[in-house]
Amino acid sequence: MPGFINFLAVIISFSVLIIIHELGHFWAAKKMGVLVEEFGLGYPPRIFGKKIGETVYSLNWIPFGGFVKIYGFSHLGERPEIQITRSFSHQNIYKRVLTALAGILMNIFLGWFLISAVFLVGEPQLILIEEVKTDSLAATAGLQKNDTFSDFKEIKQLTDFLDTNKGKQIVLNVKRGDKNLLIKVTPRLKVPEGEGNLGILLIETGSPKLGLVKSVTEGFLTTFKTIGLIFVGLGNLAVRLFSGGEVLSNLTGPVGIVDIGIKAVSFGFINLLRFLALLSLNLAVFNFLPIPLLDGGWSIFMIIENFRKKSFTPKTMAIINTLGFSFFVLLALAVTVKDLVNLF
Repeated sequence: MPGFINFLAVIISFSVLIIIHELGHFWAAKKMGVLVEEFGLGYPPRIFGKKIGETVYSLNWIPFGGFVKIYGFSHLGERPEIQITRSFSHQNIYKRVLTALAGILMNIFLGWFLISAVFLVGEPQLILIEEVKTDSLAATAGLQKNDTFSDFKEIKQLTDFLDTNKGKQIVLNVKRGDKNLLIKVTPRLKVPEGEGNLGILLIETGSPKLGLVKSVTEGFLTTFKTIGLIFVGLGNLAVRLFSGGEVLSNLTGPVGIVDIGIKAVSFGFINLLRFLALLSLNLAVFNFLPIPLLDGGWSIFMIIENFRKKSFTPKTMAIINTLGFSFFVLLALAVTVKDLVNLF
């Protein structure tokens, strides 16, 4: 049951990220005077909808994410002339690009908010096992990667405890996911050169609480440092792609992301916030890429059309969108197969 609850929490959290993204487009379109036909929670078929003003607000059967339908984004239907002038396609380039990129900005703001919240609340300070060496004392005792030590907050505290109890059997309180374990081990009297007593690589996680102003400023700096690192990672992937290096192993699809999210939930609410902040910033960067079907791709096409002083033909856009869609479908299938193989 806890596993199902964690899965449900991850799916709801992912939906919130998508809804926030769509709210960005919705808010920008409204502010720009563009006619918004519908804002929906979930995806069709529709359960019910209520028209408030000129916009239908709907609840739909597929309970994941949401969408916004902006008049004139893809085509113009039969409407009075006064409404046609409020279509997306009739707006100037600045309004169209800002509306297209507003979802990205909302994901960045959400990431900033979540990171600031983590700094404000603080994280429990823990020692996490990053790696367990093969055939080491830790491996024999049953310690695993991602285990944490309940009785120690700093690595020095643990190493001092091990040094004090060399040759004596001790019991370590270990947390593994939502399980609390007691691991018996006898610290070695002689430790091999370049290796710790147990043969594990440790990292310290968590942070103390910060004040409101400090949390917001640190959250802002961390947000843009993270965005920079994501772009660097994408750049490295591009280099490997064109140099014939391994690319697929460095990508994670929906299955892998859900698995990581479930693990994050098992480590507590603060870890879920951290994971969602990182996912929101990744979503922002991904959508910024100049690829068809993404917000960045739409923006590039609109800017090119503005310089050409004419729109692309429907046939040209259909070909471009089909190529973009095919690329994403093939990529998603390949990455999902890889994630399933790793999962099972």
